[in-house]
Amino acid sequence: MQSKMNEISPELRNEPLVKDVNEELGKIEKLVSFPEGKVPDVEQVRKVNQAVGKLMEEIESKEAPK
Repeated sequence: MQSKMNEISPELRNEPLVKDVNEELGKIEKLVSFPEGKVPDVEQVRKVNQAVGKLMEEIESKEAPK
């Protein structure tokens, strides 16, 4: 995901929503980085779900550009 975010134009990357999404994606990436063969526990899954839900709410609440 980070490589895709880096493909966005510098002008768009400076938009507050894009900055927030980029920051939250970094946090989500850490939450889903499990060692090979390790199954996440319920609390880890809950944290991922909360982080993704928060991010989706933020994206969905953003007004479309005029």
